[in-house]
Amino acid sequence: MTDIQRRLERLRKAIPDPKVGIIIQTPNGWEASRTGHETRPFETEQEARQYLSRCKTIIIIDV
Repeated sequence: MTDIQRRLERLRKAIPDPKVGIIIQTPNGWEASRTGHETRPFETEQEARQYLSRCKTIIIIDV
């Protein structure tokens, strides 16, 4: 597990509210997760945003 992956896991655990979504850019596209739910892959950021439309806050990480 890389340093970035460890930091993302800590971030997910620090924000347990399901109304917070996290979108992460990956080499293969985008991953989106509502806190406490599984992570799902998407081809575009827009698809990931649509999946998280019920979330009050969305954090986007595009490293």
